Amino acid sequence: MKYEIRSNVENGILKRNRNLLIDAIKSFEGQNVIVTIEKAKKKRSNPQNSFWHGVVVVIIQNCLKDAGHVMTKEQTHELLKLRFLKETILANDNGEYIERIKSTTELTTTEFMELIMEVQKFAIEYFNTEIPNPNEEIILDL
Repeated sequence: MKYEIRSNVENGILKRNRNLLIDAIKSFEGQNVIVTIEKAKKKRSNPQNSFWHGVVVVIIQNCLKDAGHVMTKEQTHELLKLRFLKETILANDNGEYIERIKSTTELTTTEFMELIMEVQKFAIEYFNTEIPNPNEEIILDL
């Protein structure tokens, strides 16, 4: 079981949800636990997600089709994740690493915009195709 409890800290004290934290700790009575505290980050927004799937993925999908690679939107999405969201992480104390593909749901709003900018550069470089910025009006020739 995992809990995510959000609060703000003022003068070294949790200002909200203290009782939720205490209850969560009690639920692990007699067990070893890991307590992680990190700064809250704003996750990617629904409009960003809509732009990604409705514009970015569709444009790349059409570019791939024009290059002879017919792919579904989901396959195109997975291909872009493989290209841009692959990360190498330490697997064990022996210094061995493994690769994993991050999900777009893990990205903050800033990280998501950085992803879009990277794919925009990729589209120009590899397909000579411009992907618009969010809220920019374009006419697609599909």
